Amino acid sequence: MRAKNWKEYTATVEDIERFLSDHVLLRNNVVTGRTECRVLESDLFADWIAEGLPTDRWLPVSDRIVNTLWRGLSKTKKLNVRTQDIHQIIRSDFLRLRGHLFSGVCALPAGLPFLVLTR
Repeated sequence: MRAKNWKEYTATVEDIERFLSDHVLLRNNVVTGRTECRVLESDLFADWIAEGLPTDRWLPVSDRIVNTLWRGLSKTKKLNVRTQDIHQIIRSDFLRLRGHLFSGVCALPAGLPFLVLTR
């Protein structure tokens, strides 16, 4: 019996992207420069939701969220997953840039202290 090749038990980019898509909504907030998420109702975040984690608003992606995703993928798929790979996918073009206040590029007239932008 031959030993498994490392590729046979290591999570691929596709495995990680599929898992992320099933458990969180992700976005890059161009206003704050942060990556944010909304957790989807699933067994993975059931305890968090029971403790009051909001599923209706965007939260900064924290190490705890990434570690929970890593733990869930490692247990569910029985694959070797590196948190570094999850971070790299979250910080890649897997996510589109989105802004809270605007969806386009606006030029501000000179001398205005601020401008409220709406969609």
